[in-house]
Amino acid sequence: TDNTAAASTITVRNAVGQEIRKIEVNPTAQPMTEIDLGDAGQGIYFIHIQNGEKSTTRKMVVAN
Repeated sequence: TDNTAAASTITVRNAVGQEIRKIEVNPTAQPMTEIDLGDAGQGIYFIHIQNGEKSTTRKMVVAN
């Protein structure tokens, strides 16, 4: 059995759908990932995580 996890893609988009960040991570080697949105400004952002056939999207509100 292959225990190697596929790379995950984390995409951050703003409220109008523009891609702000795109990060490739290996969840086995790096189980936690920090995304700095300090330069993105206030607003609503959507964090989309894709891992193989599984995906999830979460809303985040940035307020200074």
